[in-house]
Amino acid sequence: MGQLSAFESVCRTGSTLAAAADLSLTQGAVSKLIHGLEAQLGARLFLQSLRLARARVDRSFDQRVAHMAHDIEQRFRGVRRA
Repeated sequence: MGQLSAFESVCRTGSTLAAAADLSLTQGAVSKLIHGLEAQLGARLFLQSLRLARARVDRSFDQRVAHMAHDIEQRFRGVRRA
């Protein structure tokens, strides 16, 4: 879950630094999570340039991850209320 959360946060916030703040992690930790996910998938998810830019990866992938992260968050909220 950590790798997908990091990926979703970087996509949403636009940078590893902003994602780190969003997830209460260090920028290095977010980078390690992203590199681990890239290794598992065998594909680069981001291109490093002056600004972080998404690689040419199926855009529906990051949309599905965002949807899954939202669904999981909603389920956790439901469990906490119960």
